[in-house]
Amino acid sequence: MDPKTLELIEDARKDNPELDTLVTRHQHLNRQVDELNGQPHLTAEEKIELSRLKKEKLRIRDMIEQIVQKKRSA
Repeated sequence: MDPKTLELIEDARKDNPELDTLVTRHQHLNRQVDELNGQPHLTAEEKIELSRLKKEKLRIRDMIEQIVQKKRSA
């Protein structure tokens, strides 16, 4: 995301509990993905979990983007 969008998100988090929750969840998922990606070898279960985490992260990012778009149009 561009810096202007990130700034908008940070400002909007204060007034929008849903957005704050989504951003916090996205950050948590990002840490989990980074942790798994940092391992030299992944088991089959870990690979599945990594895929699941990435999909969830993208889903949440899309939700954040929808909120940002609504904020921009308001």
